[in-house]
Amino acid sequence: MARVTFSPLICVVGGYGVVGSHICRLLASRHPQARIVVAGHDMQKAGLLARALPHGRPWALEVGDDDPLAGLEEDEVPDVLVMATLDPDDHVLRAAARRGIPVLDLTRSLDRIDDAREVLADVDELIRFVAASGWMAGAAAVTVAAHVRPDEPAEQVEIDILMVVADALGPETATRFVDAHKSFAIWIEGRPRLVRGLAGPRRFRFSGDRIVRTRLVSSPEQETLVAHRLSNGVTVRLAVAEVATHVGFSVLVGTKIWSCLPRATRRRMLQRLTTGQGEHPHEFWVSIVRPAGGDHRVAQIRVVDPHGQRHLAAASAVSQVERLLGWNGRAVPPVGVSLPESAPDAVRDVEAMAQMGVRFDVTLH
Repeated sequence: MARVTFSPLICVVGGYGVVGSHICRLLASRHPQARIVVAGHDMQKAGLLARALPHGRPWALEVGDDDPLAGLEEDEVPDVLVMATLDPDDHVLRAAARRGIPVLDLTRSLDRIDDAREVLADVDELIRFVAASGWMAGAAAVTVAAHVRPDEPAEQVEIDILMVVADALGPETATRFVDAHKSFAIWIEGRPRLVRGLAGPRRFRFSGDRIVRTRLVSSPEQETLVAHRLSNGVTVRLAVAEVATHVGFSVLVGTKIWSCLPRATRRRMLQRLTTGQGEHPHEFWVSIVRPAGGDHRVAQIRVVDPHGQRHLAAASAVSQVERLLGWNGRAVPPVGVSLPESAPDAVRDVEAMAQMGVRFDVTLH
């Protein structure tokens, strides 16, 4: 495997967290010469991880400071800054934009991506900003982009996810489902349709002939894949592998008890659910229905990471870092806001994730 030929400085904010630590380790493994800054407010945790990296160093950073990057010397300005934790007030983004630093953000919802556009419009220098906030840092969306021709969008894309709560999950995973009861828009046959959260159950067969009912959840792919003309319709459904948790949560949402609970209570309940420390394989399937007339109308891609969600999200994030660096001939994103699935060479992201241990099994019908 070819490697970058220079020593990029990559700053990972929240670099000692559940996903951030895996990003740092994967970057160090693939590019031993890379200088990796493990940034965050806990210097003990940052230092412990940094010492385990070939060229790592800790750095104290508070996302709530007016200028979290204050004090950087000229030779300390990162080539890429990765946000593996929330930047609620956009202080880190503004500081990076003022210094011309490309940013990869793994945590932004769709409306917060619009906030990023407004922030970048207010600074003199427009930077490259990749919002990889779809499922597993954009892994699901990239899988679609790698198997669809941009001049021939799919008729329909179905993404079915099996989540194991005993797996070690990042804290942002819980926040995705705080508003699981709310209605949201999906696209079917080129038209938007409003649906209820956790509605639309369908029986889906995962590995090992395990059949479960997946239910509709709000995820950026349902809008972004349509906006980028990769499909005329997209649905994302999810099931929890632990049956009691899956049924209990579905009942709470379906009976509207969930919507009556204070938001802070809902968040605490989800955080207690997502405190797993194990390493369990994570699996999702992408079903692509192509326009009529081709040899194979339906493609099913099973995506499995034996090392779990945090590793899959990190692998997807690392492929986006390599894209921002133009690694090995990658097509560098345009200035401004872009998404992983907008890459013209998304197949290279799939190849990179496969090199990091993610399996992509394709079946054509």
